[in-house]
Amino acid sequence: MRNARRFRVLLTVAIIVMAARAACAQPLAWKLGFSAESGTPSGFVQVRENRIEGTRLPFRSTLGVSRITSLRINAVRRLSTRSLLHLWLSGMQITGSGTLTHTAYFNGTTLEPGPISADTHFLDDWRFTATYWYRIAGSSSGAGLWLSGGLTYVGLNFKIRAGIAPGSVGHETKEDFITQELPVPTLGVHLRYPLGRRVRLIADATGGRLPRVYSLRHEGGAVTIDQAQWRAQLGLSGRFSAGWRLRVYWFDRYYRQNEQSHEDGNRIKLRSHGFGIGVAHGF
Repeated sequence: MRNARRFRVLLTVAIIVMAARAACAQPLAWKLGFSAESGTPSGFVQVRENRIEGTRLPFRSTLGVSRITSLRINAVRRLSTRSLLHLWLSGMQITGSGTLTHTAYFNGTTLEPGPISADTHFLDDWRFTATYWYRIAGSSSGAGLWLSGGLTYVGLNFKIRAGIAPGSVGHETKEDFITQELPVPTLGVHLRYPLGRRVRLIADATGGRLPRVYSLRHEGGAVTIDQAQWRAQLGLSGRFSAGWRLRVYWFDRYYRQNEQSHEDGNRIKLRSHGFGIGVAHGF
């Protein structure tokens, strides 16, 4: 188990180091940005422990999660006239309060009917993405069509709060999905199209898939993982001062993980859509 965790950490560090070395290959411009998003969620979380099958807990109807907030920091390095390096670090807050109308099971813990809430904050659900963009078409007006490829790593520790029933076998109300996480390869297509001197259209679609593979971890036997994710966004970006840009956009995103072993059976499916606003500065 320690060797598997060490391998995942070293792999992530290697990705960051290679990205940084590529970024420093040429003394060209950086762009740093920050954005905030608010979306309406759908989906569920379900966590099994040994033979105690987990109850499917819907985010909205049971956990009372009506909005999901995300904070995103990104850095862009121009590597050449046709290529870019994009780095993203984001955190998501999944919180809400609902009512459990029947006995439920989560990670081997028996939950009694009554108040229940999601208690997953920004540092509990983070992700790092590194992608290489290459422009395959462009014009003198500034329009461009880009293809991208890269890796995403998701660090999710999902937490809930609820009353534990007397005689419960377990007493844990969280699940560390991060312990079986692997970097997920991604592909994307991106459009930038000027609508005037200061405003341009932005459109992005990215997706990644990890078919069921051995996660390099054992927990009551070999752990396998199946993961998928995608994100689409459409918006406007405007220059309001020298080196500064403001963007507003609509987004739709999806994340699914299914981890299975003799001891565990953990599933999460989360989709959300909403609006975001961000600011970026180039130097």
